[in-house]
Amino acid sequence: MTTAAIERVAEALRVTPEVLMFGGRETAPAGVRLSFDLAAVRAAPAPGADPLRRWLMWVAAIRGDRGGRVLTVRGDDLRVLAILHDTTPAVLIATFTGWGVLLPSVDEDDGEAQQ
Repeated sequence: MTTAAIERVAEALRVTPEVLMFGGRETAPAGVRLSFDLAAVRAAPAPGADPLRRWLMWVAAIRGDRGGRVLTVRGDDLRVLAILHDTTPAVLIATFTGWGVLLPSVDEDDGEAQQ
């Protein structure tokens, strides 16, 4: 991942680039929803993406969303995934961005798409 990409992800997440690069125990940014491209998730590199695939399938099943192309989750849900991956939400989002599985996020407070 390039420095410019890390800076864009950090800005979107409202964290410093250092948190993405070196970790830190920040929580998921408040008010952010994460939209996953489910076709890209299915094509993401295994086995690293297997926990994400399983979790998203579970969320979709609970919601009764079968055959959807996009699944949106709250930023708070990211904490669960971060715990499962033994990392921080910011680092996990950088990983998902590198895999190309995230669509532009939406700020719940104002409905604006974040880059």
